[in-house]
Amino acid sequence: VRIKNTISIKPAGVVKVRTTRSFTSLIQSLRWKLLGIIQSGFSKETASVITALTIGYRSHDGKRVYDYYRRAGLSHLMSISGTHFGLLSLILFFLFRLPFRLLPAVTLQRLTRRYSINEITALLTLPFLILYLLMSGFRVPAVRSFIMITFFMASLLLGTRGAWKGALLLAFSVISVINPDAVFTPSFQLSFVAVFSIGTGLEIAEKYQGFSENPIIRAVIKFITVTFFAITGTLPLSLYYFHYIPPFGFITNLLITPLVCFVILPVVVTTSFLALITGAFPLQGLIETLINSTNSLVKLFSTASPLLIPSFQITPLGVLLIYTGILLLIRRRFVVATAILLFGLTPVFVSLQKAENTLVEITFLDVGQGDAAVIKTSTGKLIGIDTGRTGSEMLRYCLLKGREAPEVIVLSHGGADHAGGLFEIIEKSPPVEIWDNGLINYHGLPASLRLRHLERGDILRDRNVLFSVLHPYRGFYPRYGDEENNNSLVLQYTDSGVSAMFPGDLESDGEESILESGIPIRSKILKVGHHGSYTSSTKRFLSAVSPSYAVISVGKGNPYGHPHRSTLERLKGINLFRTDRDGAVSFRLDKNGKLSIKRFTDWMLIPAKAPSLKEEAKKLRNLYLPW
Repeated sequence: VRIKNTISIKPAGVVKVRTTRSFTSLIQSLRWKLLGIIQSGFSKETASVITALTIGYRSHDGKRVYDYYRRAGLSHLMSISGTHFGLLSLILFFLFRLPFRLLPAVTLQRLTRRYSINEITALLTLPFLILYLLMSGFRVPAVRSFIMITFFMASLLLGTRGAWKGALLLAFSVISVINPDAVFTPSFQLSFVAVFSIGTGLEIAEKYQGFSENPIIRAVIKFITVTFFAITGTLPLSLYYFHYIPPFGFITNLLITPLVCFVILPVVVTTSFLALITGAFPLQGLIETLINSTNSLVKLFSTASPLLIPSFQITPLGVLLIYTGILLLIRRRFVVATAILLFGLTPVFVSLQKAENTLVEITFLDVGQGDAAVIKTSTGKLIGIDTGRTGSEMLRYCLLKGREAPEVIVLSHGGADHAGGLFEIIEKSPPVEIWDNGLINYHGLPASLRLRHLERGDILRDRNVLFSVLHPYRGFYPRYGDEENNNSLVLQYTDSGVSAMFPGDLESDGEESILESGIPIRSKILKVGHHGSYTSSTKRFLSAVSPSYAVISVGKGNPYGHPHRSTLERLKGINLFRTDRDGAVSFRLDKNGKLSIKRFTDWMLIPAKAPSLKEEAKKLRNLYLPW
């Protein structure tokens, strides 16, 4: 009986609540109680939005909804972050400030004898932010965001023009001391930049208050200005970390963000407190209708136009230079700002030129103890060879290439370290086809997705692109070794003069079967079978493949002892790369037929083994130019 793997979507899991009595455990138990009330009282899509807005919980059932918000440029609404705290505090500030503007001059003068309007408004806003922090469960990103916004509000209480910048810098220093690693996280950087952008937008909007005497029009001008600065300010970091641009981001933030923050957020937060007391949500039907309508509008924007995924890269140093240039533009240092911006954008032009000149690209991703590779063919298609355990590395790499996911996913076998990320990729952006060895069962595949069960002798051709199936053949049964590994789908890829073999976890019995077939298997690049195990890569097999380059996809410090020293001995004389030491490894064939090799570790800031001026200059260059 042949073994078949079954791949299915993993359940969301069960949340365990500790019963220890403390203030923190009390808050957590109330949050999970509220979660239960929300999930039992609303539809899945509505509940996913409410839980994200109130307690910062993103459910598995809401993945599709969250993707709609992401595509519409509204992902910040589905997480309690600096942008979230910043926009909420800004809206509360405007709401509390507006009634003062409508008061008669005599009444306003009496109220503001001891405190200014800004000071009173900031004092009224802070308690609501504290309650919101409690509801978020003191999650680290929420606490960081709260500290920054609190310092920002404190600067308003000081009443000194521009004091918020010093307060924000102080908040940055405090967080850096409490949690130094936070400075390098995307959530902290985006939170900090979002708050800074909001403050800058407010300052600039104040300069144009004479445009109208109507307080409502002035508030609208402020909101539009702040929204523009918040989006523009976070764009370089968003491109660096997430590598996409929502086409309607500015419009959706003008239309839907006020709806969510002005209407939905206050309503669901208020009714959530009442639900904890009564056990049910008041205004349940109204909330359901309101959120469903909002979700429909978000879905409309998210599907009206695909995400703009640029094919260029922004480097860390490039991001720093771009922000420096923007700050100088705000200070009206136009000549210097333009020069720095051009210098910061140079890596973008370099990456575009590289992408244009690259004909074929084969990249072995660093997925730990697993396998995943992406081929960009000469016809422009992306082919994923295995997915690793999570699929996240493959998705991130595809974004760098201007796509959301590969058009084709190849699974050598159904093991979790090779196919575990399949459904993560399908949920983000389903491929057109899946190629496998015919020994995998699937649960929950989209009906539109085409399955190809391949066997020895099959050939798939697209102009210069050729995939030859070397193994397994119908009726093959291993005489020894692991049955699943020996049934791995083995492909040989040939394109524009470069060739590569992907043997999955094939062991010596499967290798012997290929050799007995007499099929030519000589390949320039070999993905070493079974992570460099001693059961694979026999001398006879390596001699037949005769690779110039070999790559071992392996996890650092893995418990299996991969790669085995006997395998490494057999690989001597071949240019060898290992993902545990080199990170991702990319082979790039340019239009002139020149093959270059890039290791991701060359672009990392790591201590040099033999420090020298030349080595430091190389690291600085790699920090500036794209991988």
